[in-house]
Amino acid sequence: MMPKKQSTAAQKARQRQAVTGEKYTIALRAQTSSGPVRHRPFSARGAGWAPIIERAERQLSEVWAACPKPHWEEKFGDLCWKYVPADAPMDVWRVVRAAVKEASGTCQTCPSPGRKRVVWDWDSYYGWVMPWVKTCCDVCYHVPEHLRNDRTYLDLVEEYEEAELEPAPVGCCVAIEEVASVVRDRFDQGGVPALLVKLGELRESMRSRSPHYDVFSGHAVVLAVEEACAPLMHRVWQAGVVSEPVLLAPERRQVLRAIDDMLGVLSEMVAEEHRG
Repeated sequence: MMPKKQSTAAQKARQRQAVTGEKYTIALRAQTSSGPVRHRPFSARGAGWAPIIERAERQLSEVWAACPKPHWEEKFGDLCWKYVPADAPMDVWRVVRAAVKEASGTCQTCPSPGRKRVVWDWDSYYGWVMPWVKTCCDVCYHVPEHLRNDRTYLDLVEEYEEAELEPAPVGCCVAIEEVASVVRDRFDQGGVPALLVKLGELRESMRSRSPHYDVFSGHAVVLAVEEACAPLMHRVWQAGVVSEPVLLAPERRQVLRAIDDMLGVLSEMVAEEHRG
């Protein structure tokens, strides 16, 4: 007897959405979450802010060759660089301000739109310690039920918590550019072998994404990869100048096969979505 095929995260999210009435994106991330996020005070770590910090550090090294390694922290839900050197050039402040602005609208824990929310700080020894302001999305936001009426918590909510976000019309465009940037960086750092590894990682990640109902959907990933790989694979016309493909024919075939594999997974996920 063949084992019963397990439901995908996308199918489970659709089932949850039908029962709870939640937005699909929230239901999907709830299915892929390993449990309530336990936030830590002052820590700037998280999958949402990591790309912002990495990009800022690359830009800082470009505008200031002697730039020391920044010490990033979170304070009142904002990203900040503590102890900025007094002799930092003006361009450094421009980079830092841009990073802080981007982080202010991005969930620290995952790359979703976020806003300031009051959560409870977690300590592995003491447990839930105190209310704290973090920038997070609705899925990564968590307050233990027995602490929702705490007076200090409610005072912070009144002072710091921001209104619910309106859907961002350019969300998909932002997601596509983010993935495309990662793909380009991987090729710049390691050439075709590194690029193929990254495309394989993205292909596998598509199995836990919605095909086309999320800004970080499988469809958006394929669009991002095609955008990033276009100058590697095809002639590009820009300002009347034609540039030849960067890759040789055998390398182009390898990348095309990797993209075809991603399209195959996308087709599978679309079919499963319709069956669900």
